[in-house]
Amino acid sequence: MKTDSIFKIHINSTCSWRNYIIVILLTLLFAFSNTSHAAKVRDFIPKESVSYLQIDDLDEIYNQIKMSDAWEKHLAPIIGASDMKELQNVLMIIETIIGSDIYTVIETVSYQVGFAMWLNETGNQEGGFVVHSGGNLAELKRFTKIATGLLGMLEGTLTLDAGEYRKVKYDTLQMPEFLLTYGFVGDFLVIGIRGNSFEELIDTYRKKSESIRQNKSYVEITKEMDSGQVSMYLNIGNYLPYLDDIDDESRTHIEAITHVSAVLNLLERGPILQFQAKIDPDASESLIRRFLQEGDELGTLKSLSGDEDLFITFSPGILSTLWEFINQVLEDSETDDAFALITYLEGLLNLNFDEDVVAGL
Repeated sequence: MKTDSIFKIHINSTCSWRNYIIVILLTLLFAFSNTSHAAKVRDFIPKESVSYLQIDDLDEIYNQIKMSDAWEKHLAPIIGASDMKELQNVLMIIETIIGSDIYTVIETVSYQVGFAMWLNETGNQEGGFVVHSGGNLAELKRFTKIATGLLGMLEGTLTLDAGEYRKVKYDTLQMPEFLLTYGFVGDFLVIGIRGNSFEELIDTYRKKSESIRQNKSYVEITKEMDSGQVSMYLNIGNYLPYLDDIDDESRTHIEAITHVSAVLNLLERGPILQFQAKIDPDASESLIRRFLQEGDELGTLKSLSGDEDLFITFSPGILSTLWEFINQVLEDSETDDAFALITYLEGLLNLNFDEDVVAGL
């Protein structure tokens, strides 16, 4: 690990052998302290998590939004003047209660935040939050105390000093539908949702259990993505069997996808959104698999200058499959309006989409 620390050691020839040993030990200690692995939020996340969301540099994102005229113009039609005023009043009340402005709160929890969900041995959902204080541990503890105290008074039952697990003291907050267990480990606030989730987060951090860093699928799909401020990973293959409210046709389509990863970049130049999905080659015939056709590279990407506001491109194989899918949907539809629109467009352009466009893809 590269360090900006520079030091020199000068040993006088008259130094005794004991001094040599002391110098060597101090040097090794210094080197170890600068090369040791710094803990990250991911170190708490269990290996078999079915979903993982990580947010970095939230304070920088907040600052950019505040300074951006474009964001203000886009939000104006969505949030009316009366709603905005009400929101500002709510924020003023919150700031009065916590004794700090909203930016201070965001700055305190903005360094790195992670949220994960996983399934326990019985197939029930468990999850947890991990918040890195970024050096503002005292403020994070203060905000946590205020927030849990308010929730305890409004709709929950707060129990302080509820217990200790692997030398980590924790409190509990019993909400109407679930139990929160939370405590501090070094610079981290760890919150478990339901069951033994808090214990599992701590076990993972203490290396009693493997973390998501050892999940081969997670590593493979995320290493191909550029960095960003918001990243998401979803293991669909492990989660799908427990979803009961999906019809058989939709389940067949979704089963073709095993893992999904996405990265949102809001601060740096480059791709804003990256999305990647891993497909099961042995999955049964589905809508997803129909898009997996061999094709040429998209040479048009090489002609981009990087200054474009929006650029959309499709490979011919995908367009062909998409047209087949549209036709199938239209055939299943009970209205003729869509067919009438396509017929109108074909007449306007003097084209037959099937013969003049799709056949040439």
